[in-house]
Amino acid sequence: MERGNFLSKDSGWEPKAWPTRLFLLLATLEGLACLLFFVLLPTDPDTRSSLGYSATRYALMGAVLVPTLVLSLLLFKTWRDRTFAEKIAGRLLHNERTIPTIILVAGMAGLLLLGWVLLYQGEFLAQLNRDKILRLAPFPVWGLRL
Repeated sequence: MERGNFLSKDSGWEPKAWPTRLFLLLATLEGLACLLFFVLLPTDPDTRSSLGYSATRYALMGAVLVPTLVLSLLLFKTWRDRTFAEKIAGRLLHNERTIPTIILVAGMAGLLLLGWVLLYQGEFLAQLNRDKILRLAPFPVWGLRL
């Protein structure tokens, strides 16, 4: 077995398209569920702007919509082009250090974000109530897919 490669070239392993397609499908469905959550969330009559939603809610919905659209476009591309999906799977799964590195970088970014919120957004945290927590609820779960 070669150093740095998860599987040797002689093992006969070929990247498959289904893990990439499955991930993109689940990520797209999760983004759509998050958007549906924001649409069905009751509106506050004091902050309505257009179509009954506040500007803040439109910003949050946009922050979810853009990555969801990108992931859905990638899903359609991988569904139409099997070799593209296999290239993505090959790049991610062929090197044994790729996935642990992604997990490490995402974990460190999450910890840095948490530290920033705790240090510099203390007054925001002090003002949190049930309604604000309900509006922020989809983001921790939705962020796990990125």
